[in-house]
Amino acid sequence: MKEPENGFTLIELMIVLAIIGILAAIAIPRYASYLRSSRAMSVASDVREAVGVSADAFAAAQTGEAQDVLSNLNPAGTVGDPENPLSPEYVQGVASVCGQVGFSETAITMSTTVPETLTVGQSGCNAKTLSDLSDMLNRAGYPGALTAGIVITPSGGIS
Repeated sequence: MKEPENGFTLIELMIVLAIIGILAAIAIPRYASYLRSSRAMSVASDVREAVGVSADAFAAAQTGEAQDVLSNLNPAGTVGDPENPLSPEYVQGVASVCGQVGFSETAITMSTTVPETLTVGQSGCNAKTLSDLSDMLNRAGYPGALTAGIVITPSGGIS
């Protein structure tokens, strides 16, 4: 009597591949959405930190202590913008790339009388990323931050 051969049939293998394909079709878009929203949360966190450091710099300036907000935020001078890992997170001037935070003034001293304006870069962002960034910044309490920037006055006020 002949012994049956062990193994899988072609139909069984096709069914398994179909199931794996269906699971991948569901998981890959969700993973991409998760990555986009986590990057947006990271940018919102960077903005929150930049606002705090700027307000602290103005408070320290009132006591005569000069502060450089960029060196306070990034003492090692490393790069690591969440949306563009090869670009710096914080820059002086207007932010140029998606997710970057720009400062109008970096050196805050007792004689600084102009407000600090923080901008969030939009160049290179796709529509979904911009929408996620806007939503995260609104949730963090900065409505309109993508278009108008965030203004921190020498008295420490935020608008």
